[in-house]
Amino acid sequence: MLRLALSDIPGFTLDDRELQREGVSYTYDTIQELQQEFKKNNRSCRLVLLLGEDAAASFPKWHRADEIIHQVDLLVGQRPGYTLFLPKDLSSAIAQALKRWVTPIPMMDISSTEIRGRLSKRLYCGHLVPAKVLDYIQAHRLYSMEDYGRKDE
Repeated sequence: MLRLALSDIPGFTLDDRELQREGVSYTYDTIQELQQEFKKNNRSCRLVLLLGEDAAASFPKWHRADEIIHQVDLLVGQRPGYTLFLPKDLSSAIAQALKRWVTPIPMMDISSTEIRGRLSKRLYCGHLVPAKVLDYIQAHRLYSMEDYGRKDE
Protein backbone atom coordinates (compact mmCIF):
# COMPACT_ATOMS: atom_id res chain seq x y z
CA MET A 1 0.00 0.00 0.00
CA LEU A 2 2.91 2.34 0.65
CA ARG A 3 4.21 1.69 -2.86
CA LEU A 4 0.79 2.69 -4.21
CA ALA A 5 0.64 5.78 -2.00
CA LEU A 6 4.03 6.97 -3.29
CA SER A 7 3.50 6.03 -6.93
CA ASP A 8 2.39 9.48 -8.09
CA ILE A 9 5.09 11.41 -6.23
CA PRO A 10 8.05 12.15 -8.52
CA GLY A 11 11.44 11.09 -7.20
CA PHE A 12 10.13 8.75 -4.52
CA THR A 13 10.85 5.05 -4.57
CA LEU A 14 10.22 2.41 -1.99
CA ASP A 15 13.17 0.32 -0.92
CA ASP A 16 12.16 -2.74 1.07
CA ARG A 17 15.60 -4.32 1.47
CA GLU A 18 15.36 -4.17 5.25
CA LEU A 19 12.15 -6.18 5.16
CA GLN A 20 13.67 -8.72 2.78
CA ARG A 21 16.90 -9.12 4.76
CA GLU A 22 17.00 -12.25 6.90
CA GLY A 23 17.86 -11.96 10.56
CA VAL A 24 18.53 -8.68 12.31
CA SER A 25 18.50 -5.69 9.99
CA TYR A 26 20.56 -2.61 10.80
CA THR A 27 20.29 0.83 9.23
CA TYR A 28 24.08 0.91 9.09
CA ASP A 29 24.06 -2.11 6.73
CA THR A 30 21.44 -0.50 4.53
CA ILE A 31 23.48 2.69 4.25
CA GLN A 32 26.53 0.66 3.27
CA GLU A 33 24.56 -1.18 0.57
CA LEU A 34 23.08 2.02 -0.83
CA GLN A 35 26.46 3.72 -0.97
CA GLN A 36 27.97 0.73 -2.78
CA GLU A 37 25.12 0.74 -5.31
CA PHE A 38 25.56 4.45 -5.97
CA LYS A 39 29.31 4.03 -6.35
CA LYS A 40 28.85 1.06 -8.71
CA ASN A 41 26.48 3.14 -10.86
CA ASN A 42 28.84 6.13 -10.82
CA ARG A 43 26.33 8.21 -8.92
CA SER A 44 27.44 10.67 -6.31
CA CYS A 45 25.04 11.83 -3.65
CA ARG A 46 24.79 12.42 0.07
CA LEU A 47 22.19 10.28 1.80
CA VAL A 48 19.78 11.82 4.28
CA LEU A 49 18.24 9.75 7.06
CA LEU A 50 14.81 11.05 8.06
CA LEU A 51 13.96 10.59 11.73
CA GLY A 52 10.99 11.47 13.88
CA GLU A 53 11.62 12.68 17.43
CA ASP A 54 11.07 9.24 18.88
CA ALA A 55 13.68 7.68 16.58
CA ALA A 56 16.05 10.62 17.14
CA ALA A 57 15.83 10.17 20.91
CA SER A 58 16.81 6.51 20.62
CA PHE A 59 19.32 7.04 17.80
CA PRO A 60 22.39 7.09 20.11
CA LYS A 61 21.61 3.45 20.98
CA TRP A 62 21.46 2.35 17.34
CA HIS A 63 23.98 -0.10 15.97
CA ARG A 64 27.07 1.90 14.90
CA ALA A 65 25.36 5.28 15.39
CA ASP A 66 28.74 6.96 15.74
CA GLU A 67 29.64 5.78 12.22
CA ILE A 68 26.25 6.52 10.67
CA ILE A 69 26.57 10.23 11.43
CA HIS A 70 29.68 10.40 9.24
CA GLN A 71 27.98 8.68 6.31
CA VAL A 72 24.61 10.41 6.15
CA ASP A 73 22.98 13.65 7.21
CA LEU A 74 20.27 13.30 9.84
CA LEU A 75 17.05 15.25 9.31
CA VAL A 76 14.83 15.27 12.37
CA GLY A 77 11.16 16.13 11.98
CA GLN A 78 9.86 17.97 15.02
CA ARG A 79 6.20 18.22 15.94
CA PRO A 80 4.81 21.51 17.26
CA GLY A 81 5.39 21.94 20.98
CA TYR A 82 7.82 19.04 21.23
CA THR A 83 11.36 19.46 22.48
CA LEU A 84 13.87 16.86 21.37
CA PHE A 85 15.11 14.99 24.43
CA LEU A 86 18.69 13.80 24.21
CA PRO A 87 20.53 11.93 26.97
CA LYS A 88 23.03 14.04 28.95
CA ASP A 89 25.88 11.57 28.43
CA LEU A 90 25.53 11.73 24.66
CA SER A 91 28.68 12.16 22.59
CA SER A 92 29.01 15.68 21.24
CA ALA A 93 29.33 14.42 17.64
CA ILE A 94 26.02 12.55 17.78
CA ALA A 95 24.31 15.45 19.58
CA GLN A 96 25.51 17.88 16.91
CA ALA A 97 24.37 15.56 14.11
CA LEU A 98 20.90 15.27 15.63
CA LYS A 99 20.54 19.01 16.23
CA ARG A 100 22.02 20.16 12.92
CA TRP A 101 18.99 19.61 10.68
CA VAL A 102 15.74 19.86 12.61
CA THR A 103 12.66 20.82 10.68
CA PRO A 104 9.16 21.53 11.96
CA ILE A 105 6.50 19.20 10.66
CA PRO A 106 2.77 19.87 10.83
CA MET A 107 0.75 17.88 13.28
CA MET A 108 -1.58 15.64 11.31
CA ASP A 109 -4.34 14.21 13.38
CA ILE A 110 -4.56 10.97 11.44
CA SER A 111 -4.26 7.47 12.79
CA SER A 112 -4.59 4.05 11.21
CA THR A 113 -7.13 3.18 13.92
CA GLU A 114 -9.27 6.15 12.90
CA ILE A 115 -9.01 5.23 9.23
CA ARG A 116 -10.00 1.61 9.85
CA GLY A 117 -12.90 2.81 12.00
CA ARG A 118 -14.09 5.17 9.27
CA LEU A 119 -13.76 2.40 6.69
CA SER A 120 -15.77 -0.01 8.81
CA LYS A 121 -18.54 2.62 9.07
CA ARG A 122 -18.38 3.24 5.31
CA LEU A 123 -17.38 6.87 5.82
CA TYR A 124 -15.45 8.88 3.24
CA CYS A 125 -11.67 8.46 3.59
CA GLY A 126 -10.39 10.09 0.41
CA HIS A 127 -8.95 12.97 2.43
CA LEU A 128 -6.96 10.54 4.58
CA VAL A 129 -5.87 7.83 2.15
CA PRO A 130 -4.77 8.07 -1.51
CA ALA A 131 -7.36 6.77 -3.99
CA LYS A 132 -5.04 3.97 -5.20
CA VAL A 133 -4.72 2.70 -1.64
CA LEU A 134 -8.49 2.79 -1.13
CA ASP A 135 -8.88 0.84 -4.37
CA TYR A 136 -6.38 -1.74 -3.10
CA ILE A 137 -8.17 -2.04 0.25
CA GLN A 138 -11.46 -2.58 -1.52
CA ALA A 139 -10.08 -5.01 -4.13
CA HIS A 140 -8.46 -7.14 -1.44
CA ARG A 141 -11.39 -6.83 0.94
CA LEU A 142 -9.15 -5.63 3.74
CA TYR A 143 -10.88 -4.78 7.02
CA SER A 144 -13.73 -7.02 5.78
CA MET A 145 -15.79 -4.29 4.13
CA GLU A 146 -17.10 -4.06 0.57
CA ASP A 147 -17.53 -0.28 0.25
CA TYR A 148 -14.88 2.04 1.61
CA GLY A 149 -16.49 5.40 1.33
CA ARG A 150 -14.96 6.55 -1.96
CA LYS A 151 -16.51 9.92 -2.74
CA ASP A 152 -16.94 9.03 -6.40
CA GLU A 153 -18.99 5.90 -5.70
